[in-house]
Amino acid sequence: MKKLLGALVLAVGLVLAINSPSYAANPMLGDSSGATVVGDNDLAKVKGSGYYASLYNYYGYYYLSYASLYGAYASYYNYNGSNGTAQSYNYSASNYAYYAYYYYYYAAYYAFSG
Repeated sequence: MKKLLGALVLAVGLVLAINSPSYAANPMLGDSSGATVVGDNDLAKVKGSGYYASLYNYYGYYYLSYASLYGAYASYYNYNGSNGTAQSYNYSASNYAYYAYYYYYYAAYYAFSG
């Protein structure tokens, strides 16, 4: 039980660490400049700021989180010798990963189509 809880905490921690945003005042990765104020007309020209891009990105993140969680379950059960349960969780993880791919694909489509 301790190994399962440890795997769950690790999986959730990784998902949160990878998907947490960096802010201009405190960048986590790379270089960042200060905030810039733009008008509505300029903001409308920015690619990737649309409703559907944000919506599909949200659902992609949602399903990727579940894929990661079920992948951790599968890894735990495979390590402890319960292959039938591990295969079930692995199947679920691959399904959630496919859904995440689908939503991220359309998020990128709407983000770059302008």
